Parts: sequence; C-alpha cells; structure tokens
Amino acid sequence: MLALLVFGTAACGNDAHSSAVQPTAPGPLAFVVTIADNTFTPSSLTVPVGTTVVWNWTGRNSHAVKGTFDSTAVTSPTHKGAGTFSFTFTQAGTYAYQCAIHGAAMAARVIVK
Repeated sequence: MLALLVFGTAACGNDAHSSAVQPTAPGPLAFVVTIADNTFTPSSLTVPVGTTVVWNWTGRNSHAVKGTFDSTAVTSPTHKGAGTFSFTFTQAGTYAYQCAIHGAAMAARVIVK
C-alpha cells in the first residue's frame, strides 16, 4: 500500500470530505487532520479499515482529541501550537470525536469503511 497524506479545507461541523494529495513511501495508509484554533480540518474524513489518522496541531490554543475509536475510549495529550497524535482504525464504523477542552463546539468524525 502507499502511504498518503490527506488534507482538507472543511471547517468544524461541516461534512466536506478530503482527497489524496500525493504518495510518500510504502507502508500503511495514513491521513492527516489539522487542528487549528477551534477547528478540525477536515471535519469529516472517510478512510479504509487499517488506516492511521494523524492529528497535527497548528493553532495557538490548547486542544485535545477525545472520542471512542474501535470500542476504546481515547483522549490524546493536550497540545498547544505543535504536536501530533495518531490512531490506527481496525474496525469499520463512524467515529465521532471532539476537542476535550472545547467539547461539541469543536467536533468532527472519521468514517471507516
């Protein structure tokens, strides 16, 4: 499989889907969600089973990813400005998550097929 980085331009709360940018190196499939000030971009991401999603912090405010992924409650470390967190999805489903600090005002989802 080719590892792919995927970036979108959706703001928090809308249903835009991302698309592939360019392959990097052989390995598992990976997609990036950017965490800026009060947004996850993209806010909705559709990926195949076995994909690793990497959340990348870029904003000035503190944020943390909180959700239940593959039947496991997950809360990332809190980062401000820089940091990453990743999770590999092994089960199909729709996984809603939000910022542990900002709650439902900063929410997104990963759809695994």
